[in-house]
Parts: sequence; C-alpha cells; structure tokens
Amino acid sequence: MADGQMMHLTYTRVARAADGRKYSVLSEGGKTWVADRELDDSEWKKGAEALAKDGKVRAAASPPIDVSMEAPAKNNLDAEIARGVRAKAEKLGVGY
Repeated sequence: MADGQMMHLTYTRVARAADGRKYSVLSEGGKTWVADRELDDSEWKKGAEALAKDGKVRAAASPPIDVSMEAPAKNNLDAEIARGVRAKAEKLGVGY
C-alpha cells in the first residue's frame, strides 16, 4: 500500500499530570510529541508530524516521566492502511 515507501506509525497514550489534567503523548519514528489536551482518535491518527504542522502537538525530548499513563499505547495502523487503499483507489478513478 505504501509503494515501497517507509511509513512510521504513530503511537499514542493518554497521560495524567499531577493536577489531574489529561493530555496525549505521541511517539512516531523515535520522536516524542506532546499535546496540551487529550486528542481524540480522528486527530491523533493523522500522525504526529501532521499534527505538529497544524500546531496541535509540540516536540519533546522524551516521554514525560512524572505523569501516569492511563492505558496501553494504541497505534494508527488502521488509518495508515485506509489512507493507502483510498489513495490507490482514487488513482484508479474511484470516487469517495
């Protein structure tokens, strides 16, 4: 689906700061990105690089260590596959 192109998956976890505030922590290609709030699935599945360009996340040196992570990490593999299939179909004239 990627035509031989390397694609990094984005992984997300929700962190809770000491003050109780929830926010998303994303990992993509060895980089860490942090949002000011909890991102919903339709947002974070776009990928960390895309969200950084939109100003929704900022780069971090490493994942935060002073917060609790509430759930296991999730990735955007399903969204990447769907984007690839859609792009190929559109090249073949399929309309969405």
